[in-house]
Amino acid sequence: MLDCILSKVLPKSAYNFYTQSFPPASKWSTEDIPDLTGKTVIVTGATSGIGKDTARALMQHNADVYIGGRSDDKLNAAIDELKVQTGKTAKPFFVDLSDFESVKSAAEDFLKKETKLAILFNNAGVMVAPIDMFGKQGYDIQFQTNVMSHYLLTRLLFPALDNYSKTGETARVVHTSSLMQALTKHPRGIDFDVLRDGEKRRSNRKLDPWELYGYSKIGNTVISNILNEEQPNVSHSSCHPGGLQTELQRYVDFPAWKTAIFNLMLYPSHLGALTQLYLGTVTKDTKGIYGIPWAREGKADKRTDDPSLIKDLREWLHEELKAYLP
Repeated sequence: MLDCILSKVLPKSAYNFYTQSFPPASKWSTEDIPDLTGKTVIVTGATSGIGKDTARALMQHNADVYIGGRSDDKLNAAIDELKVQTGKTAKPFFVDLSDFESVKSAAEDFLKKETKLAILFNNAGVMVAPIDMFGKQGYDIQFQTNVMSHYLLTRLLFPALDNYSKTGETARVVHTSSLMQALTKHPRGIDFDVLRDGEKRRSNRKLDPWELYGYSKIGNTVISNILNEEQPNVSHSSCHPGGLQTELQRYVDFPAWKTAIFNLMLYPSHLGALTQLYLGTVTKDTKGIYGIPWAREGKADKRTDDPSLIKDLREWLHEELKAYLP
């Protein structure tokens, strides 16, 4: 009843924010995942949070899972925990997404071991990190980790994704975005002038970590659109997994009263895994779909479909990553 009333009295953008912040119970569950025997999967950021929950569900359905992380200790701990929970052994995928050299090494190492990749979950992320935090190559830590490195990783793994699609089934890549893309103030969705350290970034008095996070979440959906054009035989989708109780909030620094309100909108991490698991494993074609909590299909911010932004981000990524792209 309340949902029906709100749908009529709230502006569409406010209603969408409400329904994604307080979603209805899911009609799809991990029990609906088909048997994944013979399918090789990579999940980045899988040593904790929804990445580990995603890996666990995949392993419970017989997928051969590589879990991504940048700490050997955390990777080993996660592998041990998943072994106890599933009776199966995940494989380590060591990658530091704040360093393009590490991304390239991780992809090359994987391709030496595997010829096919059925599903890639570009799940890892950084949220509202300090403005003075940059990746190894000098880009904003959020944009480098969330967007640039995942785009680079996917491009480097094209051979394995292509090989899987040649088997008769379509390889899939799921890009984890966020509802926060809708709250980005920049009219185009991304301000390219502030994505790396420099005078324009330092002189921008209005720049804040939340806005930068929004740029990266717009970017996650845009690279899904870009890659659907660049690699049409692979299905790329993106999603907002939900507001979740994970390590992603480690940089959030709210006053106590605001933290209390913020926490009311957070759910257990295993629920956040549902939407990306749905996009990655449901039998229907999910190419170009934007998933919303929990395992529903919705609409991304309209700026993500802007042909000029898609063109500009593609050209920008190709230029900035030309030393690493094949």
